[in-house]
Amino acid sequence: MKRPLLSSLFAAALLAVGGAAAHAQEVTLRAINSFQEGTYFAETFEAFVKKVNDEGKGLVQIRYIGGPKAIPTMEQGAALRNGVVDLANTTAAYTAGIVPEVLALNYATVPFQELRKNGGLDYLNSVMAKHNLMYFARTGDQVQYHIYLTKPIDKPDLKGLKIRIAPIFRDFFQSMGATVVQTAPGEVYTALERGVVDGYGWPFLGIFDMGWQNITKYRVDPGFYMLELGIQFNKASWDKLTPEQKAFLEKQRDWLEQMSLEKSKADVATDLKRQQDAGIQPITFSEADTQAYLKQSLDAGWAGILKNSPQHGAKLRELMVAQ
Repeated sequence: MKRPLLSSLFAAALLAVGGAAAHAQEVTLRAINSFQEGTYFAETFEAFVKKVNDEGKGLVQIRYIGGPKAIPTMEQGAALRNGVVDLANTTAAYTAGIVPEVLALNYATVPFQELRKNGGLDYLNSVMAKHNLMYFARTGDQVQYHIYLTKPIDKPDLKGLKIRIAPIFRDFFQSMGATVVQTAPGEVYTALERGVVDGYGWPFLGIFDMGWQNITKYRVDPGFYMLELGIQFNKASWDKLTPEQKAFLEKQRDWLEQMSLEKSKADVATDLKRQQDAGIQPITFSEADTQAYLKQSLDAGWAGILKNSPQHGAKLRELMVAQ
């Protein structure tokens, strides 16, 4: 075989190998959502998935498996830790059974972006890494939680009431005397309708997606804690990504966090009017009771963190609570 022909074949082979290598750089990540597709708390994540897939061709793609019908909400934390999925749009409430320290994000008074700068998020991720998890992006922020009720109260006292909780509310609601009931979001409407619960804790946003406004009569003001909703990664899946892939996803993360923050602030004003129009009445307390109520919420939340994580709780509070 003549040398020019050999050279041509060798060059063609190199091109083929190079093309295969370039193609091999694309990774497909499996994603799950703790919230039903198309609902308020799913929307920003779904926008993130679309943007990644539109702009990440040849580098990163996300295969969106769906919401709780694909993997039940309360099973998603284990699925993420075990690598069944690579990332999840979820909340600390749903992974706290694996890493109780992640609940500290709900009780933080330091803004989330400041936690990136002061080492708070890095410290939390060092704890989460031991359980093969990583907190990647905040997709819900600057929205407070409220107690919603079917019966009125005139002071911060929940004795005699059965309240649906997520883990973040457990210690606080129990400190006010409530009987607490933990259920998935999809079960709340039926629980309210049947009188299994008298109310629930939930962020200011999102109740209209669930239809809960039809059976909710009161909202306790002011709100407490701060909505935490975010993307958590399987740590091993993140570590396998190339520096280029990580940089691309971090760029998309920055877009997502800014977009979702602006959206949350605007949507609070909109939903306030919607709740008024739906007949949901605000319950307020005296100034003294209000201050005691808010202090009790933070004290109860952090007491739970310190109890469940004596090794890390104090450091997390130091980094996450404004002095």
